[in-house]
Amino acid sequence: MHFLYWIDRHAGIYRALSILVVLVVVAAAAWRISGNIDKEREMPLAEALTLYSSTLESGTINSRAMGAAILFGLENNEAKQLLKGKLPPNAPNVLSALNSLRTLYFSDAAFLVNRHGIVAAYSSQGNSPGTGVDLSYSPYVQLAMQGSANVYPAVDNIINERGIFLAAPVHAGLDNMSKTIGAVVIKIGAAKLDALLNNWNDPAMLVSPQGIVFAANRKKWQFYATAKISAEQLEKTRHSRQFGNVFDLDQPLTLPFTLNAPEIRIDGIRYIVRSHPLEWDDHDGDWKLVLLDRRDPWWIRWDVLGMAALFGLIATLALFWLSTLARNAALQQKIHHELGIAAATFDSREGVIITDADKKIIKVNHSFTEITGYSSEEAVGNTPAMLSSGRHDEGFYRQMWDAVERDKIWRGEIWNKRKNGEIYPEQLTITPIFGEGGQLANYVGIFSDITQRKMSENEIHKLAFYDPLTGLPNRRLLYERLVHAIAASKRDGRYGALMFLDMDKFKQLNDTHGHSTGDLLLVEVAQRIARCVRETDTVARFGGDEFIVMLGELDADKTVSAKEAGIVAEKILALLAEPYVLTLKHENAAPVTVQHHCSSSIGVVLFAGNSATTEEILKWADAAMYQAKEAGRNLIRFYDSN
Repeated sequence: MHFLYWIDRHAGIYRALSILVVLVVVAAAAWRISGNIDKEREMPLAEALTLYSSTLESGTINSRAMGAAILFGLENNEAKQLLKGKLPPNAPNVLSALNSLRTLYFSDAAFLVNRHGIVAAYSSQGNSPGTGVDLSYSPYVQLAMQGSANVYPAVDNIINERGIFLAAPVHAGLDNMSKTIGAVVIKIGAAKLDALLNNWNDPAMLVSPQGIVFAANRKKWQFYATAKISAEQLEKTRHSRQFGNVFDLDQPLTLPFTLNAPEIRIDGIRYIVRSHPLEWDDHDGDWKLVLLDRRDPWWIRWDVLGMAALFGLIATLALFWLSTLARNAALQQKIHHELGIAAATFDSREGVIITDADKKIIKVNHSFTEITGYSSEEAVGNTPAMLSSGRHDEGFYRQMWDAVERDKIWRGEIWNKRKNGEIYPEQLTITPIFGEGGQLANYVGIFSDITQRKMSENEIHKLAFYDPLTGLPNRRLLYERLVHAIAASKRDGRYGALMFLDMDKFKQLNDTHGHSTGDLLLVEVAQRIARCVRETDTVARFGGDEFIVMLGELDADKTVSAKEAGIVAEKILALLAEPYVLTLKHENAAPVTVQHHCSSSIGVVLFAGNSATTEEILKWADAAMYQAKEAGRNLIRFYDSN
């Protein structure tokens, strides 16, 4: 707006500057075209490839839909009853839960598969019943039966359409260590995948580990092979039914170019080839997103830019004469447009707050009152600072208002406080409104309460990385921390230690007093081990009655480090050997107290830098633990490579 008014007041200077700018731009463009064009475009291509790959992964393996499937497999009791054969296929309550799962995440289908690989309940947008279909051969079902959530693009053998299948195990109990009795699968239609690829102007495709094009924005290449497929591989592909019946009769056609070269030619046009592997769990290898970027010869671009510069100059000269007439029309149109948006959003379910130029509140909507607890009368005349939670410092608010002034918008998450004192997270957008003359008139803030979203994200993170019984890190988080500890050891030149603990004769307690008593013992064991280590160390449940203790940042001397690790191990061994008093609480019955004595066997291994992989370190600690078992239990043994 200020620029338009400047044009009106300095029309002559503006015309002269515009001509000069056009000439400079044309000259600079010609100089750049004659240089290294490929180098200029390499960074945008890499960024686009990363963005597209992240979009695919965030919509599949890292999506909320996958998290919901994992929770469904742990918590839906009626689905478990159906899979155990206690409810009929497509039981109404189970089908209702699948319908909710499907519609909530805008997927095409959601279904349950029993431990034999047979579809037991099926929800879709169409009328296909789906039940009774044998999917035992499908790799995504097999992986889920083994306890692994996974992503698997394939042709749906029920309705013969492409889709991306998100599969998660269904466990018999609430613990993800319990027995797997089936799988829950969410199917995302290929339309979303095709829409993403169609956003790329040049050729783009998703290629399977077997080298077959699963999706492409050039439909003629769909189900083509990137290279000739062997008879053995083709038979394996047919058996998996990943591509339905596409290859039942014929071998796939081969693309008329290779994707292994950094650049190729298609119909005489040069393309740069870039690919990115996706983090999908497929036994056959990596899925790849491939983008091609067209590179026209410089002389073609020279002609285009020359013509563009000519038309740009003509258009600029015409705009000189039209700028005065367009200025008032553009300003009025912008004001009416902004007022129309404000009117439409004021009655929305999101909270709306309008202030004057001094940030004094002049109007709020009903949703503002519902979210914050403040009435319109209480808010008007105050500033938005009345909602401040105290969690953000002055620097945060200064950067926020600087962004509003610089970019004419700020969008982000912020912690605010309701009238009752409750602190909550919200998604907030602040936009300035300018009046006639380009002067600041108002600020409009639109916000929504995202408490439930934050809670869901935290719950999914907890389920993914922590053991639900003891609250300790699980194997997945242990592996991540062990990788970091190895890197830190290499960087600092100091040893680390890993202990593998197994409770002696734990099965006797389970057999005598039941699994509930065993669970109480495991919780107590976890607490005792945690009391023996530093906050910076890691205590993890490896599975069953096995625990891992990882000590980092010991000493640069191996002998000293072994001594320090031995002291901690002795402390743990002694504390775990003390009697356990376990209290069982039953409904409508008095609590029962069980006193139990047990010991542990501990294997210890030292590691430094890149001397071993995570798998080798765990294997060595496990071997040392079994030496302690064989030597009589309630002992500590260090791993000796000799």
